[in-house]
Amino acid sequence: MSARVSDQMVWLYDLYGNAKVPVHELLSLMADDRLFKQETLTFTMRRDDQKAAYLQPDQIVRWDGRLYRNTLQTDRRQGSEVIVEVYCEALWYDLQKRVRVGNFPLLGKTPEQGMVRILQNTGWTVGDTPTDSSLYSAETNDATVIQVLRTWAEVTGYELSFNTSSKTVNLTTTIGTARQVPFRYGRNLRGIERQYEPPAATRLYPYGANDVGISANEPSGNDYVEDYTWYVNLGLTLAEARALYRKDQVWVDTKYLLGINLYDAALVRISRLAQPIISYAVDVATLSEQTALAEGDYVTGDTVPVTDTEFGIDLTTRIVRRVRHPLSPQDDSIELEFLRPGLSDSDLTLSQRGTDYSSMSVIVDNNDDEMTFSPGSTKAWAEITLTVAGTTTPVMGGTFVGTATGTGVLDVYATLDGADIGQRISVSFTDGEQVEVSWPTFVADVAEGTYVIDWRAVVSSGAGSVTLPIEAGRAWMLVRGAVGIGFATSPNTQVTETVTALAPLDAMSEGVTATVTSDIISVSASNEITAVNLDPITADVLLPFTLGHPVFGKLGGPARLAPPAATE
Repeated sequence: MSARVSDQMVWLYDLYGNAKVPVHELLSLMADDRLFKQETLTFTMRRDDQKAAYLQPDQIVRWDGRLYRNTLQTDRRQGSEVIVEVYCEALWYDLQKRVRVGNFPLLGKTPEQGMVRILQNTGWTVGDTPTDSSLYSAETNDATVIQVLRTWAEVTGYELSFNTSSKTVNLTTTIGTARQVPFRYGRNLRGIERQYEPPAATRLYPYGANDVGISANEPSGNDYVEDYTWYVNLGLTLAEARALYRKDQVWVDTKYLLGINLYDAALVRISRLAQPIISYAVDVATLSEQTALAEGDYVTGDTVPVTDTEFGIDLTTRIVRRVRHPLSPQDDSIELEFLRPGLSDSDLTLSQRGTDYSSMSVIVDNNDDEMTFSPGSTKAWAEITLTVAGTTTPVMGGTFVGTATGTGVLDVYATLDGADIGQRISVSFTDGEQVEVSWPTFVADVAEGTYVIDWRAVVSSGAGSVTLPIEAGRAWMLVRGAVGIGFATSPNTQVTETVTALAPLDAMSEGVTATVTSDIISVSASNEITAVNLDPITADVLLPFTLGHPVFGKLGGPARLAPPAATE
């Protein structure tokens, strides 16, 4: 027998996302919602129903204010009838089909800033987020958007919820609300079975990316966290519990780049591991049979009291699954989370490339717009955000090639979180002259954390100015044990210079333009190009580096750390 659904009809959409027809005659309808795991809708109808002609894979389906996507259709014969079964997944499953290919860093972001970056260009936007100004860092490789979202939620300590109608993703402290009407044996708990397991661990050694630990953040300087509260509450002293029931566990999770984030997560994890696992197998009566509360008042994630005097149970747990059968409500069911306190792990395990923080990373940035530097006006022409896991000693440098108007002195320098790194390089300039500065430097022992490195310039004296064309300013860093964000893709090992003499080509006229690479010099004069192989490159090649500079040190030889090419 078919049944009619009037208040919660299934609507079928076309492939353009427009609602087309409602389905009035359904043979079955089931909504299955599992906390943090799945949200699906399954319904069946007759194949000869006129509305069945509107069924097509990938279309949007709406029911109870939620949007789903038709991901599987199955036709099967039952006696003389042909039945079509439609399996739909919530629209947020689309985020599992979008992949952030390659490295995707989230460095020094608030929870909301991270969500905005993750959802960029997905068609989804950020909904409600908690007010939290703390900065968090995470990094993924070849991860789906839903994986990145779950990683970010875990790092920041919040939970995700999705609104398919508005295509928004919410970050919240806890999904669901606290309900006061209890689940009680003899009333709405039909059966109970309990199993006890002792605490899995009382001491936890956490390690994040690049083997970053928590000793710098743990109050006593330990590289572990402990929890013996269960045994102390049973009457043991802390010393006795530590001597008799110490259980070590190592936890490695490379999504944590900063020790403080790892420490906070370790405290939560050990608080769960150090409690006994008390699991219950329960048979819960249908929602429609419970008190005067409408079944719609319960949602997955709600917390409810559970009591059973026979077992001595009196605790609060969460609804982790809710199955609804609108056409046969007697089949409705819920599942309660009886893993107290336990651990829940994501089952979204797709293949990913591991992040190797032991390798050398190259981070580059340049100026995207033309910039003019005038007296007393300091501007940053390049910027890199760097997150260090552990400590690092970056090698960094820059190339600045501008054109002067008037006369003066240009200061070029770098800063770390606003503080100067090393000393400034000052270059005098005259009207129409090319102003060029390039240098390498080292920054010793940059501690764990997130930093902003700026490359800046200012006219420190004189009334002239210097104009920097687009991408004529390039900054670069070589780091190990850190990740960063710039905007250019890679350093350029080529530089173009105008020289007045170039041995052994001193017979050439002045105004020669030479392009220097690792072992070839191409010389242009009178529209003729001559290629000369030099092996090795000699010191006669003029480069913009100041060799032997007392601040920036010495190069191993010309062009070993060559800057990017300037515009010819």
